[in-house]
Order: sequence, then C-alpha cells, then structure tokens
Amino acid sequence: MRILIAEDDKISRDLMRLFIETEHRHTILEASDGEEALRILRDTASGRIDLCILDVMMPKLDGLSLVEKIRQDENLKSMRVILCTALSDRSKVQRAVQLGVLHYIVKPYVRNLILEKIRLAESELAAQESLEDSSIVCERLGLDSGAYNKLLRTFLDELRNWLAFARTCDSVRDCNQLAISVNGFRGTALTLGTAGLARVLSDIEALLAQPLDEKTRAAVDLGFNAFENEVKMVLDLIKNRSKAEA
Repeated sequence: MRILIAEDDKISRDLMRLFIETEHRHTILEASDGEEALRILRDTASGRIDLCILDVMMPKLDGLSLVEKIRQDENLKSMRVILCTALSDRSKVQRAVQLGVLHYIVKPYVRNLILEKIRLAESELAAQESLEDSSIVCERLGLDSGAYNKLLRTFLDELRNWLAFARTCDSVRDCNQLAISVNGFRGTALTLGTAGLARVLSDIEALLAQPLDEKTRAAVDLGFNAFENEVKMVLDLIKNRSKAEA
C-alpha cells in the first residue's frame, strides 16, 4: 500500500515510518502538517494514496479538519484513515466516527498494535476493491439481488473449474487458448462488479502474451495463486454480505 503519515512531531513521524518499514512492502509518504498532507493527497502526480495515518493535533490543519476536507473531496472521500490520538483527545472520537474514521492508534505508540491496525485497513481496502456494492451493480444490470447473486456464484464456479484446467496447460498452444479465455473472463468480471478479479486476470493475460520460458511459467503460476485467493475472497465477501442482508 501507499501510506501517508501526517504528524508534526518529527520523532513520532520517524518512529511510525520505522515501524511500517519492518513490513518491507509499503511505500511511505510523509507530511509535517495537515495542509501539506492535503496537498499530497490532491497531487495526482504523487500517485494514489491507499491509507492515511493522521495525528489529531497538527498545525495549520488539524487531523479532524483534514478528514472533513477528505470526505468533501469527490476523489478522496472513500479514503481509509487511521487517527492517532492521545488519551486527552477522546472527546473528539465521536466526531471522527461521524466522519467515517473506524481505526485509532492511542499514544504512546506500540509497534505491534500499529501494524495490526494497518493490516486491518489493508484487508478492508482489498475487500472494498474486490467487490462492488451489489445495489449499484443490480441497478446497472437491471437485476434483483437474487438473480445477481446467482449469476455471480455461477461465474465464480466457472472460474474455479477453468483454473483447475489452466494449471494443467503446458504448451504455447494451450497458453494462447488460455489468453482468449482470460480476456472474456476479465470483461465479465468488470460487468459483475468484481474489479479485483479483473485486475488479476489482466496480469495473467499480460504474462500469457510473453514467450513461454521457465521464468514466465513461474510468474504465471504465481498469477494463478493470486487468482485463486481472489476468488476465495469474493466468495467470502458474498457469504458475509448475504448474512448481513438476511
């Protein structure tokens, strides 16, 4: 993930960065006040930010005011936020909840708790990007939720059967056939609101277009593993959504 740390105290900011860097898989951007953080968030040249870790007390623009501006911005309003608070800031938590802040880090910092919050936000982001809101998809397709869920489950069953077959393929001709299937599946995944599946399928399609050598085969196998995990995630999301709707 690309994570923005907004904290005016340099030592606290450095400490947070060091904690996150132990994971060896995140890109970290830093801001020393709320206004600088907002500029980074709005700067398309710096790339999409996936998660903001904001201190409540910052000069120029405090953490809560920054969250308000984030929620008012069409391009930023769904941003995941972790708020850093001291015990004395607890009176501000209610306002933060109203602004959609679900996660907090209470000072003094504890490394494992911080990493746990980040992993939780990461899993929520993955879930959010894997499966579009069913009401939006149903409206777009002109289907009721029952018909849509049945169609989606049928599609996922088809994908699992295809994956079992794809793992047995081992020739240039087989890969060409798989690439054709992947292209069709990717379009269906987008239509049914499963953007996460579409992204993984797009990666696999790009790999299948490369010369079939040992390196490519290994990369395709990793792509298949990622695809299998994404299918499982979507199935779990469907189950959880069905329980919530029941």
